[in-house]
Amino acid sequence: MSEEREQQKVAYLRRSYAAVDGLWFVKLEEELGFERALEYDRRVWAIVPKLQARKAKELTGGATGLDDLRRGLELCFEAEEYQADLKQGPGELAVSVAGCPWVEALRRSERLPLAVTIAQAICVPMFERWAQEYGVGCQMQELACEQGRCRLRFSAP
Repeated sequence: MSEEREQQKVAYLRRSYAAVDGLWFVKLEEELGFERALEYDRRVWAIVPKLQARKAKELTGGATGLDDLRRGLELCFEAEEYQADLKQGPGELAVSVAGCPWVEALRRSERLPLAVTIAQAICVPMFERWAQEYGVGCQMQELACEQGRCRLRFSAP
């Protein structure tokens, strides 16, 4: 299969994944209101990062620790089209996210004012769950969905 065809398949699946996530949230919100929809989103995203991290480990041959987490997050960020910078030093992994596909989706749908609320409910626990799967600590240092960067620090136990 050609590289172009592979890229088309990836783009198709990426779009489907984002559409399903957004549509089910909007439909819940219409029925139950924003807070209840966000609560269901929290429940789903309490599980999804575990599945993602475990699959990333499988695909990258990883186990636990910062080196393996870095490889897993690189895979995640590439697959979901984040613009992220990962810098690993002794006992830590610093991550700076300058471009987030979920923030861009909120911007396109004119719902950007909800970004920080959603990120606090979803993104912070998401990265904490990735850290747990890799046996490391996680601290969100800066959450800046509307402008700037999100910064995280993962640390060895």
